Amino acid sequence: MAADPPINPVAAPSSHGKLLRTCLLPTLLLLTGCAYLVGSGPEIQQRRRFTIVAEPIRHEPERSMRPYPVTVQLKTLDIATHYNQLEILSRSSPYELRRDRLHVWGLRPREMLTQVIAEYLQRGQLFERLTTDRELLDRRPDYVLSGSISALERFDSGDRWFARLVLNLQLSRQTDGQVLWRGDITRDDEIEVFAADMEHTVQALSEILRRNMELFVYELDTLFMRLTSNGEPAAELTRWQESIIRPETEESGADTVQVPDYYELIPGKLAP
Repeated sequence: MAADPPINPVAAPSSHGKLLRTCLLPTLLLLTGCAYLVGSGPEIQQRRRFTIVAEPIRHEPERSMRPYPVTVQLKTLDIATHYNQLEILSRSSPYELRRDRLHVWGLRPREMLTQVIAEYLQRGQLFERLTTDRELLDRRPDYVLSGSISALERFDSGDRWFARLVLNLQLSRQTDGQVLWRGDITRDDEIEVFAADMEHTVQALSEILRRNMELFVYELDTLFMRLTSNGEPAAELTRWQESIIRPETEESGADTVQVPDYYELIPGKLAP
């Protein structure tokens, strides 16, 4: 009887070896793919959060009777729903708004701007008591400060960028509802920003608010000084408005209003 031929271990691998190779192959492929994604794939962009801040006021009224013995309640600002989003809005035309999901506000704009305005008023030390509509009062306030936000956005034309804030405030007497003062931030206050990074746009928005809140604090100071003394220093108020809002011309020889070096103030309406 002839003997069986010897078995070649290479030609006839065991079932255990087949199973091992079957399990290792997907693992090696997965590790290779991960190495490719980490080493040569596109960088994952992180979401950045921003906030408008209360900047230091650069001009103080020369004469004042602050603080005035009144209670003023600051109501939370009104705002259109599409502006009260966490994503920062960009506009390329009057008909299109885009949400930037990589650049967001730390708070919704309604709460953020209300808090910043309250901080400016507290720093101004205009009133003996400043409250919000979320605080419980033991008596009705003497005056109510309310307002609305009409725009908070970046205008993006592709190669030019503008910071735009449109906002209005009004002070009413609680007893009869009479409006005693109004303050407006308009589209003429927008600032051109010469850098695409969103941080520069947010800094410019903070500067727009600072310039106008500086004026508003002075106007409210003047108003309560008139109410207290029955006088009306209109000439002084006019000089203040001109020094804060209107840029000086080169012909006048006066110093221009100082602004940070990351953007430039352009007078007039800069974008549609």
